[in-house]
Amino acid sequence: MFVLLSNSIPKSGSTLLYESQRVLAEKCYGGTISLREASESSSVFHHDRDDNFFIPLHDPDFIEFLSNYSIGELPLIIKTHDVLNPEILELILKRDDFFMSFAVRDPADIFFSARDNFSKSGEFEEFQHVERGLNVLNGFFFKFTTQ
Repeated sequence: MFVLLSNSIPKSGSTLLYESQRVLAEKCYGGTISLREASESSSVFHHDRDDNFFIPLHDPDFIEFLSNYSIGELPLIIKTHDVLNPEILELILKRDDFFMSFAVRDPADIFFSARDNFSKSGEFEEFQHVERGLNVLNGFFFKFTTQ
């Protein structure tokens, strides 16, 4: 099967993209494997949560795990908000069973979504103040475009 890294900036539609990919894989391939299950036999990396969310792509143990991961019968789809690094890029370019997607959304929509989320739930508190929120958003774009 394959490994798909579903990546993007927070509040850019990343959950919608990830869930769409997961449901499509379940319909087309009869399911997906969880990162917990996929990492059970690894000696270097273990994901002990039930979700496949927010994996740091720069973690050396995670990179080693992916480098040695033997593709099974079900796709492994991992959601992250981390910047693509050279080691992961090399894996994607070297192997024909590793892929990455990236959600793209208007920066103003991301900003207003994060602000709305803060006003409703208190999450993304850095967006309570306009200037600070814009600086955080600019920082994400800077990281994602300079790596």
